[in-house]
Amino acid sequence: SRLAPPHSALAQQSRSERNGRDIDALKGTGAPIHLTRDRLLFQEGEDAAYFYKVVSGAIRTYRMMADGRRQIADFILPYDFFGFDSTDSYGFSAEAITDTTVIRYPRHSVLAQIESSPELGRRMFAMLCGKLAAAQNQMVLLGRKTAEERIASFLMKMANRIPDRDTVTGEVDLPMTRADIADYLGLTVETVSRVFSRLKRSGIVGLPSPQHVVLRRRDALSELGDGGGESYAC
Repeated sequence: SRLAPPHSALAQQSRSERNGRDIDALKGTGAPIHLTRDRLLFQEGEDAAYFYKVVSGAIRTYRMMADGRRQIADFILPYDFFGFDSTDSYGFSAEAITDTTVIRYPRHSVLAQIESSPELGRRMFAMLCGKLAAAQNQMVLLGRKTAEERIASFLMKMANRIPDRDTVTGEVDLPMTRADIADYLGLTVETVSRVFSRLKRSGIVGLPSPQHVVLRRRDALSELGDGGGESYAC
């Protein structure tokens, strides 16, 4: 999706911000947990006894393959809820990318509130539909897009999701490393680094530091992410 126009305060809010505030009915039922960088929150296969909401920092959810490779399923950012599994156990592991604070909600308490509050149930359903749509988009990204298109799509997505991004200057601070991005997009770290360098040389992005990105030509980046525009083959 394209960046929202900077003049619209509502449009500048990420969908996760709106969802997070919409479900404030859960306030008072959760407990804060503070995680240091790379600290495991829960592991794949553990009982899914809790739902979570990120307050600050960032979480990565992932699965380890039999050969030791890691596939990151999602990056969980402030205002995002996660830990919703259709079974009684977590399908992915979750750990902090940076120092992170989450709110932990007992699963049975959330389900009881949903049963007693149709409005809360509707909001939770809308949030889950959004997550399903994001998962479908990720399938397209991994299955059909080139490395350049994947990274362009990723940067546009982060520019819309990260709460403290600057929509006027296009500055985005990514909490994740190049290795995280590679494992999320199904690429090698070397390919990710090469594409970032090519995007920088083309003037599409600026890179004052490895995790601080300036989207200089957002239209070009969006077009590339959609499968059009110039190609920067690796």
